[in-house]
Amino acid sequence: MTLENPERTYSVIPRVAVAAQGSTAATNRRLLRTIVDNLITAGLTVRYSCDGSVAGTAGDGTNRWDDDAAIVFAVPASAHSWMVLRLPEQLENAEVLIDCGTNTTNGISMTLAAGGWTGGSTTSSPAALDGSDVTVPMSQSVSMALLVSNISTHFSVIYATDGSSFRVMVTSDVDESMAAHVLLERIYGAPAASEIPIGGSLGNIDAYPTFLEMGMYVGGGVESTSFASVATAGGPFLDGSYDNALDPDGALTLFGYGVIGQNVGVIGPAWAGYIPDFFWAADDTHAAKTIPSGTAREWAVWGPMVTPWDGTTALANGSINGAIAILGADGEGGGGGGGDVTPPTISNITPAPSSTLATRRTPISFDVADAAPGLRMVLITLRYVSSPGTFVVHDGTSFLYPFDSSDSVREETLTGYHFTILPRRGWAGDIDQMFVYAIDQDGNLEGSLPVEV
Repeated sequence: MTLENPERTYSVIPRVAVAAQGSTAATNRRLLRTIVDNLITAGLTVRYSCDGSVAGTAGDGTNRWDDDAAIVFAVPASAHSWMVLRLPEQLENAEVLIDCGTNTTNGISMTLAAGGWTGGSTTSSPAALDGSDVTVPMSQSVSMALLVSNISTHFSVIYATDGSSFRVMVTSDVDESMAAHVLLERIYGAPAASEIPIGGSLGNIDAYPTFLEMGMYVGGGVESTSFASVATAGGPFLDGSYDNALDPDGALTLFGYGVIGQNVGVIGPAWAGYIPDFFWAADDTHAAKTIPSGTAREWAVWGPMVTPWDGTTALANGSINGAIAILGADGEGGGGGGGDVTPPTISNITPAPSSTLATRRTPISFDVADAAPGLRMVLITLRYVSSPGTFVVHDGTSFLYPFDSSDSVREETLTGYHFTILPRRGWAGDIDQMFVYAIDQDGNLEGSLPVEV
């Protein structure tokens, strides 16, 4: 088994300036309208909209946000503005509602709906046609504040040319720190429908793998952020590192963006997939820098996040030495950052695949190996027949509860690791599937199904 790792190209709308407009509300109106205009340029289309005085009808295609005054912030059930945008086919033609009916200064919400939106007036927002806005992340309302003070900003839109990714990064002109971000993404490597937690927070992710996230930053920290699903630094997509003279150890590790379902009706998180070409850095002190140094500028650093960049536009805080090694993008687990194209091996599985465990105290063991260039990460997940969730057994570094018993051991071998796994108090029931994902130092990826009862 191999996992998706799509090859994509990106375009960038770089460094759009938004000057302070004299008040926080006025500046937020200008910022929101300008962001929406540039998302339309990047490939989203207007379905219909409301300027607080006139509400359109579904599918009329009219953009009523034609000037700043057309964006009206208001408390719920009062006259306010809203906008419905349709995403491209790669994002399932989902529709996102941007709603200004939260407060009078800076509050907005964004909600994805699989079946689109209908209705709406000057005082009430549209409704999802299929009611899908109640599930996560199939359709999830994400609320945030825009700017909390009257400051000038710049924002950039980084978008995949196939329409599978739209990223908005907003930085403050005061110190070039992150001010806000929005992600509209396709999730890759999602679990099969049978692996989705029943009644849990992953909703219909297999049929509708689209992810929405918004975040607001103040003073280098997250002031307010909500996730359509919980995003973690980790998962099986540890994608590389870059040299950074500002760090004492000379390197800053980057983690792929893994999407983990919230704890709803399950013990531990449920793996939902990942977002390609998007990294979490080890710290958030390097906003508005590019990688590598000089004029190549292949990547941009936005505080704790790293995205592809246009290769030409300089950012305010200069650049960082080094380069990022990317996982193979051929969708078959090979073609990583080095010359090796052979994925790791998973062998010596005990008990044999498709067999039955003798007792609830019978351990499962196997070897994971890669002679050259060596292993980078091993992630292990498990699903019980009677449980609605998928458990993370080993996160690449350590065993997680309840698999962190004294019987669970990772032992080094000449070319990798030997794993022995037995949870506290034994197995909680019949095992449906256990997956092992192994990545080597050149980014080659292999997945195996060692146990399927």
